[in-house]
Amino acid sequence: MRRVTRALKTEATSLFWKGCFIFLLTLNLFVHVDVFGGGRVEPLLGDDPTYGLGVDPTRADYIHCVGERLLVDPMTRRLGGNNNGTDVIPLMVAPLMLDLMDFRRMMCNINVPIRLLVLVQNGREAMLSLYLQELERVYGWSGRLIVSRHPENIG
Repeated sequence: MRRVTRALKTEATSLFWKGCFIFLLTLNLFVHVDVFGGGRVEPLLGDDPTYGLGVDPTRADYIHCVGERLLVDPMTRRLGGNNNGTDVIPLMVAPLMLDLMDFRRMMCNINVPIRLLVLVQNGREAMLSLYLQELERVYGWSGRLIVSRHPENIG
């Protein structure tokens, strides 16, 4: 009799743990399918202007965002607006290395003018170099944009 009850306890316990294991595996599968397969992940910045659009903004759009913040019109080559008020970022220093997309989004999300923007390139990342060269070409004449390169700084 003892052997029978002991065997029943062991079987019941092992069935319980088997059931828990199967449940956790199934739950894990549903979570992975939801997150990686069909689930929609919200961006970190809910007010990202690129969110919900079918097409990503072009590089020209991002370069235009920088000009809007610096109050510079690249077509007429004129400095515009009043950047001496209290609702102005007087000096913004942005060290950049591998975070070009974050910088682009940040510049389009800022809604106040920047008096002086200093961009510091660390490392030799090719896309960042091209982007900064284009910014210098378009806005460097204004004196409101300074680009400093430090290829020896890599982390």
